[in-house]
Amino acid sequence: GNNTLIAGNTFEGIADTAIYVGTNVSGTTIYANTFRDVGELDYGSALYCQTSSNTKVVYNDVYGAGQYAFSFKGAGTGHTAFTCSNNFITRTNRRAYDTGAIEFLNRSDLDLNATVSGNYISDAGGFGVNTSGTILDPYRASCIYLDDLSSNVTITKNFLRGATWGQVFIHGGDDNLIENNFHIIQPQDLYVSTMHANGNLTGNVNPERNTFQKNIYYSTTARTGTLWNVGGLGTGNVIDYNTYFNLPLLSGYDANSQIADPLFADFGADNFALQGTSPVFAKGVVNLEWTRMGPYGYTQAAATAETLPRFWSSWAGAPFIDLNYQAHFALYG
Repeated sequence: GNNTLIAGNTFEGIADTAIYVGTNVSGTTIYANTFRDVGELDYGSALYCQTSSNTKVVYNDVYGAGQYAFSFKGAGTGHTAFTCSNNFITRTNRRAYDTGAIEFLNRSDLDLNATVSGNYISDAGGFGVNTSGTILDPYRASCIYLDDLSSNVTITKNFLRGATWGQVFIHGGDDNLIENNFHIIQPQDLYVSTMHANGNLTGNVNPERNTFQKNIYYSTTARTGTLWNVGGLGTGNVIDYNTYFNLPLLSGYDANSQIADPLFADFGADNFALQGTSPVFAKGVVNLEWTRMGPYGYTQAAATAETLPRFWSSWAGAPFIDLNYQAHFALYG
């Protein structure tokens, strides 16, 4: 059915996907839920949408998923208008590779008109086994994966960490904006981000008019050589006004970017709020809205502003809150 609200629930220890939104369903809103260890026996996720529209996924906590936290799959005019914001997502893709914590799959270059903003995504994982039987973990996963020509997605004000295949992966899509995200690059990460032609499809498969700007790319160790994975590009792509730490600029791009320490409040304590003297402000970067991430961000003010009714007694969010998320909110709240 259409215009369904799913809120304030706890989904725990589920063999497959927790919530499935079927074909041509419109107006589903999923908010202030906790998902813990879903898809344990299959490639399951917290949410799987199949050619739906006007879907809103906000203020949820996902800890542990066989594959995606949230997947939006489909093609054509009925697959559009998504909001995926203010979620707290950790430990996804425990049983899959070529995947993302948040994934869009379009198989068409029609605009998705989607926004992915204000999310905390860490440990996107990825799992595989090579021909010798060696387990690969983590392996080939992204925090946000725009697969198969996914186009017109705005990705902004997200915290992204723990993705070997690049925090953001554009696979042939156009007109995507990646702006004001905080990327933490770990030693096992092969790329900061990926933008590549899609050799699996036909037609306009070369990424065009994508913009990566005003982002922070912070490597925890000094790296030499570019960690951008780009190839088969079309025209009009922009990578600029970014700040890199322990990483080089991308040759041919980054004309107005800088190499500088962004001055996080306390990196060792996982406090990534920016100090007042941070050099990134000069590039147009703003701080993230740390206390709006996850179910605790679903306050009375947020509920009123976004017309998201409450079905339970406390404004503390979902009835069950994972300890990992509690620690995050204690740090910033």
